[in-house]
Amino acid sequence: MHDPILRGEVVSKASARLGVAPADFESLLAKHARVPGGRVDSSTTETRAAASPPHDIVMLCLLALRDTDARNFLHAQNWREILEQLPDTDILIRILESELEPDDTASLNAFMATLSPEEERLISLWLMQKMPTETVVEKWWHGTCQGVVRRRLEVAKNRIKVPGFERW
Repeated sequence: MHDPILRGEVVSKASARLGVAPADFESLLAKHARVPGGRVDSSTTETRAAASPPHDIVMLCLLALRDTDARNFLHAQNWREILEQLPDTDILIRILESELEPDDTASLNAFMATLSPEEERLISLWLMQKMPTETVVEKWWHGTCQGVVRRRLEVAKNRIKVPGFERW
């Protein structure tokens, strides 16, 4: 799927049904990408995955680019600490660090001028997508934070495992 929002929705639903983190599910997909002839081609999929962040990060980027209230909400959070623990959040960090004003076209154009051509193309594609009519920034942010907490919990569980100890 080339549409990052549609792909994100599919990944979110499939990963929820399977009970795995969306990032883990996407990495599994990347490992099993097939090219014509049946060969596995992980290099192109990894490149594509690196070019487009996970769906929840894309949604937060869009909200921060388009909605002043959403941007203000994100700025009020401990966003830097959370985002630095997640892969593929560089573009969202840059959006939040910028002086961008979502309601000002000149401000958006000035921000876009600071991006690489690939990043500019990607954000332009995102900006052409339809957005939900209601502001859902809190939902996306809390989902992102829950992902970080789940990862921390898994790391902690792995650290306290005792070799040879079996659960009841």
